[in-house]
Amino acid sequence: MSEISAGLVKELRELTGLGFMECKKALAEAGGDLKKAEELLRIKSGAKATKAASRIAAEGVIGAWLSADGKLGALVELNCETDFVAKNEEFIAFSKSLAEIVATRNPKEAQELGSLDLLGTKVEAKRQALVQKIGENMTIRRFKRLQARGKLALYLHGTKIGVLVDVGVSVGVAVSVGVCVGVCVGVRVGVSVGVNVGVDVGVFVGVGVRVGVAVSVGVVVGVSVGVRVAVRVGVLVCVGVKVMH
Repeated sequence: MSEISAGLVKELRELTGLGFMECKKALAEAGGDLKKAEELLRIKSGAKATKAASRIAAEGVIGAWLSADGKLGALVELNCETDFVAKNEEFIAFSKSLAEIVATRNPKEAQELGSLDLLGTKVEAKRQALVQKIGENMTIRRFKRLQARGKLALYLHGTKIGVLVDVGVSVGVAVSVGVCVGVCVGVRVGVSVGVNVGVDVGVFVGVGVRVGVAVSVGVVVGVSVGVRVAVRVGVLVCVGVKVMH
């Protein structure tokens, strides 16, 4: 058998995402046949995932996905064995991809989710490949999907708690018109007393008293117009997922 070239190993690494030595060994076993080596690694990946399945996966992250219009979202709890792997970029990216699939494909259980397509392969095959590459057991523990009646808001507390809230907003406008008609009657009584004293070649004194009564009747019309705008914000539905130990 000819020696395995570095270029061939690189090509297999790009196909599988596995390490250099694993790919080189698989190519050697397959006699340099790229397809056979890839299949061999796939079989080994499944065997390694099966072996790892008995180990407890109590760490993990919450993968979240929210549509651009805020109408559809999902949360997925993806578990691993250690918090070190929980910080792995590929592990986190896988959790987010799972959340998008849950939201857009709406699987009912983890087994159905595992049978769905993810970038040209099955979700379960991708999970097994990650187990093979990273070396830890990984499990899809649970997921929640939410379709909004209002608009969704997403909150992530670190990587272990995720919450989706369906927020509804209603706006109401109320117009009130009031008419007031009033009649007012006023009576005014006035008394004036004047004393005039004048001197013109004599003395003249005059005293006059004037009494008057005035009655006024008026009609007052008033119109009031009021506009009230009320905004109500309510939480319609809230779902949350927390990584359970």
